[in-house]
Amino acid sequence: MRSRWWVCSDSGMLFEPIGLDVVARGERVPTLLFVPRDAPPNLSLVVFGHGANLSKNDPIMQMIVKGLARAIPAAVAIADFPAHGERVPEGTTQEQRANGVQAAMSDAAIYDQITDEWRSVVAAARVHASGRVGYIGFSMGSVYGLARAGQVAEFNAFAFVVGGLVVEDGPPNVGRNGVVRAGISALGAREVLMCNMTGDETFPIASALDAFALVPGPKRMHVFEGGHADVPPEAVESAVTFFQRTLAPRA
Repeated sequence: MRSRWWVCSDSGMLFEPIGLDVVARGERVPTLLFVPRDAPPNLSLVVFGHGANLSKNDPIMQMIVKGLARAIPAAVAIADFPAHGERVPEGTTQEQRANGVQAAMSDAAIYDQITDEWRSVVAAARVHASGRVGYIGFSMGSVYGLARAGQVAEFNAFAFVVGGLVVEDGPPNVGRNGVVRAGISALGAREVLMCNMTGDETFPIASALDAFALVPGPKRMHVFEGGHADVPPEAVESAVTFFQRTLAPRA
């Protein structure tokens, strides 16, 4: 997932990431937290799920994370998913990496593990952000989010960008879609935003609409023209507006 995603300027956003000490199920979860300058009290927290074959250190992912942190404003945490970033053994070939990503996305146990990791990320970030908590996922991060983020009680609202169900052309995809369908109900009455593309090669718009129809609570979908890698700035801007409202302090 490389591309034309939300290219913006970092000017005025010269804040350094904080390395969080996150451990889940006895395993270190490499995590960075971006906290905006002059953060207000009771700062909101957003957990960010990156795309497949990327990581917490990917420059495009970090550009989006920084933009969210500044604009909402919120502390934004991004961790390496299993089979990504620092969690890939040295010497792993590109083919082995790709196979590892696909294997992880087809393993129900990995979904459960990630759920525990999100809870640990939230707990570790609380010293920097005591406000309401949201989750945003991009592509693979949306798949994991739709499938399991509803099981994290700390999450108050969800945004899923270019995600949903995939074409069921074989056992791995059928199994993956089953996990996603089963998990969506756990989103409950919390608000959901989905942003999808008309010509997405990975998540066809019809399949995204199928996932959207399963969301049980308040929901909205923004649809933009283009393919998977063509996500426009307006998609991220809509997520900013969504979180500004849903994560605002409650009276």
